[in-house]
Amino acid sequence: MTTLGGVTTLGGGTSGYTTLNVALKIVTDDGNIQIWGNEVAGEEMSEEAQEFQRLSERINNTMNNQNMFNAMLRDYTPGQVCLGRRVQDKIWYRVRLIDVIGTTRGQQAKCLLLDYAETEMIPCSWLRESPHKFLEIPYQAKEFVLYKIQPCTLQTNLDLTVTNTPCKQWDPSAEKFIRDQVKAASSAHVELRHVEKGLFNSVKHQALIFINSNGETTCLNDLLVQRGYAMSKDHIEPVDLATDSPFTVGGARKDSMNLAPKTQPPPSGPDVSVEEIPGLNMEGLTAEQKRLLEIALKPHPGSYIAAKDQ
Repeated sequence: MTTLGGVTTLGGGTSGYTTLNVALKIVTDDGNIQIWGNEVAGEEMSEEAQEFQRLSERINNTMNNQNMFNAMLRDYTPGQVCLGRRVQDKIWYRVRLIDVIGTTRGQQAKCLLLDYAETEMIPCSWLRESPHKFLEIPYQAKEFVLYKIQPCTLQTNLDLTVTNTPCKQWDPSAEKFIRDQVKAASSAHVELRHVEKGLFNSVKHQALIFINSNGETTCLNDLLVQRGYAMSKDHIEPVDLATDSPFTVGGARKDSMNLAPKTQPPPSGPDVSVEEIPGLNMEGLTAEQKRLLEIALKPHPGSYIAAKDQ
């Protein structure tokens, strides 16, 4: 990390980290955006990418042999990795089976092209079991996770102040910003910082993503933090959900309000006022803050307290 004008940034030097020139693409999965990339062919491409080019040629030479009809896929289990021939170009690809759909043209398989991060409908008659030797080289389409930052959202506290709070998903404005940055990029490169493995041997690459546009290179990770769409994980305090809450009342955290012990259940009911709750210090709260607190503490149908009163 480096410091510019008193602001600590993630996009410092590249020394000691693997750097790849990539073509980025945005993939939407269950409503969430993902950033994927393929290494760009050229003199600086990695040995792995060069080996994949040779592998792709071997796959197609082998699969175009008539004897490979004996290796037709018989089990269409979602998540299974196999080989599939795309209809448009009649080229064989390493694919992961997503789903099988019955159509008027027979069974069609929705597949993810593992080396290109694209989905295609491939006739099930053109799916084949893959020899192990064709799966030894890592998949070339890499999913990138923005290193050391976390999405955040604006949260209104009980004292009517607004704060940035960490969350799990990008909000629509952040998604649009990411899409616009990727679309406007003339080129891009990534610094790989960490690798994490997921389901079906999937791999996510924690990375700094650098966007080149209009002759300038900027770090997407830093841009998201500067625009308020994300927070640096170095600045996120761990939260103990058993005792802490992001909600505040009158500028104080909820756990500092001297609530009654858990063994002494507070009175409840639709007409209970917050002043009746033992141990709750209301000093210094405005009428509006008291009203909001009453709404927050009022039991709702299905809660333990509400059920107990019925």
